[in-house]
Amino acid sequence: MWRWFWAEDIAMLESRVILSLVAVAYAFGIWCIDPKANNAGPDSFWALGKSDPFRNMICKEDGTLRRHVKTFLYAQALVLFIVAWVM
Repeated sequence: MWRWFWAEDIAMLESRVILSLVAVAYAFGIWCIDPKANNAGPDSFWALGKSDPFRNMICKEDGTLRRHVKTFLYAQALVLFIVAWVM
């Protein structure tokens, strides 16, 4: 008797669906971030405090996110979604 799906096809589909759900949950988490809030946290979180170069790349001096950060994070979620369905 001919089967519609092989076991490997079902396993691949399951992994795609799981990675897609992870990408959607990640994007929802990004959506919940308030860009005007102090997202940098206390200065003790960073190795060099307010002069930490990684902190300054992500956040402004007052701790709010820079314009490009949320766009970049959404692009990461999109890449995860694409990788899940192309692999």
